[in-house]
Amino acid sequence: MSKKVYEIITERIQEQLKNGVIPWRRPWVTTPPVNWATGRAYSGVNVFILGEGEFATFRQIKQAGGKVKKGAKAYPVVFWKFVEVEKTTVNAAGHEKVEVVKVPFLRYYSVFKILEQTEGLELRHAKPPRRGEEDIIPRCENIIHGYEDRPVIKTGEKAAYCPITDTVTIPERGRFYIPEEYYATLFHELIHSTGHPARLNRELSTRHNSAQYSREELVAALGAAFLCSVAGIINASLIENEAAYINGWLSFLRDDSKAFVWAAGRAQKAADYICGAREFAGIEETEEKED
Repeated sequence: MSKKVYEIITERIQEQLKNGVIPWRRPWVTTPPVNWATGRAYSGVNVFILGEGEFATFRQIKQAGGKVKKGAKAYPVVFWKFVEVEKTTVNAAGHEKVEVVKVPFLRYYSVFKILEQTEGLELRHAKPPRRGEEDIIPRCENIIHGYEDRPVIKTGEKAAYCPITDTVTIPERGRFYIPEEYYATLFHELIHSTGHPARLNRELSTRHNSAQYSREELVAALGAAFLCSVAGIINASLIENEAAYINGWLSFLRDDSKAFVWAAGRAQKAADYICGAREFAGIEETEEKED
């Protein structure tokens, strides 16, 4: 591979941001991207790389009797591949112990969007689900109440998480234009709360101009997007103070090609924690089987 996986992912995200598209924000009901042949949903950072739609590998398209349009640019799908390596440790007595451990390496394969990049194939899978207009959205409430060791949630003038008191503050539900914005904002702050030392123990910086603050805000924005996807709601208002954050994130991504994957991994871990998956394996995708 001529480019590292991290660089490929970052270039994709940067391209969308420069074109004015925020890949983790959609002002309409969305569903995760899926593999056209298997129906399997892509997850983790791949949600933001692919967007919506149905995708397939070149081989899957060819086997189905379709073809890729000339000049179509493939999308990367990233996954973790574990390689066994020997690790040597020395105990207090000076004796060496050799053991085999599995080390994760990030890899990718290419897919094409069925609707826009192929010929001779039709979409197979369900359209985005309908949603109700009620102020209380049961699927969102289930996520919140399923967060077993959640912080105290109280109403206030602004949305914020305080790690010292382990408290989330959010304006009253009626102050939001639509219910989905309320839940998206609350999810953002709940993702922050997973960084508490008693939970996932991330560094929660309060210095707004620091790199660590930018990292945590990106984690919270992406994590909220994951939860909105699980709930099947419009994920508007996921990013507070949008323009300032986007400029900071673009600079952050240019400085470190691994930044987006790093943040997406921690966002997925935070979302899984809230949804009840306490033991996160750190695997976002496995390679598609094409045979």
